[in-house]
Amino acid sequence: MGKTSILIVDDEESIRVSLESILKKENYDVKSSSNALTALEMLQNDHYDLIISDIMMDGMGGVELLRKSKENFPEIVFLLMTGYANLDTAIEAVRLGAADYIVKPCSKKSMIESIARSLKNIKTKRTERLKSKPKKDVILLQDEKYLTKRELQVYEHMISGMSDKDISKELAVTVPTVKFHLRNIYRKKGVTGRRGILKIISSTQDY
Repeated sequence: MGKTSILIVDDEESIRVSLESILKKENYDVKSSSNALTALEMLQNDHYDLIISDIMMDGMGGVELLRKSKENFPEIVFLLMTGYANLDTAIEAVRLGAADYIVKPCSKKSMIESIARSLKNIKTKRTERLKSKPKKDVILLQDEKYLTKRELQVYEHMISGMSDKDISKELAVTVPTVKFHLRNIYRKKGVTGRRGILKIISSTQDY
């Protein structure tokens, strides 16, 4: 596995530069954006394991970025930062899937610990999904008969929680190839993205 990739989104350059420096020294692969719209474009073009975003930014704020990111990349880990602690915002952030809510300024140690804890938690959840995968396979077998062999391989890895980048490494293909197969899978299953697939799986587990 390669380095964990992190995207920092903050309209304050000093914070972006400082975080990049700290996290690169911790052996993370780090990129940054000064606004949420550019961050969304970056998500479409590259893989990120974790996003660290400020809440209050010009234009689209961090909570809306969280919402849009989770719609298309539900497996991504998301940390929100704010200089103004607000319980309602924190509750909303967690409801939307934020792994943590960090009040600025925070120490280097606190930031590193929050990242490590959040990544560990998501890894544990993915492991739990892998353990339950045989049950899912039985439920979904009837839907898989019209997928090609390669689509099935991509599909199995995707529902286990793997990112496009990890699937590409596992199957020894490029990320664009994985995205091509995923588009075919979404079309055949009548959904628009990973979120739709996860809803199908969730609904089948309720029975």
